[in-house]
Amino acid sequence: MFTKSDLKTGMLVETQCEGLYFVMLNTGTERTNNVLKTKRGWMDLDQYQEDLTLKSDHDFDIMKVYSVKLECNLFKCFDDNDIIIPTSAELIYERFNEEMESAIKTANIMLDVAREFADKNKLGDGYHEKHFPIGEGMEVVIYSYGGGSLRASVSDNCGFYKYLS
Repeated sequence: MFTKSDLKTGMLVETQCEGLYFVMLNTGTERTNNVLKTKRGWMDLDQYQEDLTLKSDHDFDIMKVYSVKLECNLFKCFDDNDIIIPTSAELIYERFNEEMESAIKTANIMLDVAREFADKNKLGDGYHEKHFPIGEGMEVVIYSYGGGSLRASVSDNCGFYKYLS
């Protein structure tokens, strides 16, 4: 398992709500020594637990860690808005998101049931959608496009969407 102790200056981390931050260790600043830095600000890495979760807000749990070969100026990794993942980045850790995986399985089951219902009831043309909350901050949406064409999506409170067909 990858831990906070494994982080090194220059690595790139992605949080639960898809924020990208550069790891900067031993900065020597008064407020905190270890930070996660974006173009717009920073977060105190010392507030994270060893398992890369944030004690106070799980939207900022570290979900991915990239090793970055900074063969160029660090600021070339920023676009007009914020950090972009450089082409030299290598994903070295990804946290398994059990809630999202469970939601995707649920959505697939719901999609199968909706298909059976649509086939048996010969649903007509037209667009319809139905929202199903399936846990804190998560929902499945079943879309009917008419003629038996169905699709589903799973979303969480961070705006992550996974489409299923």
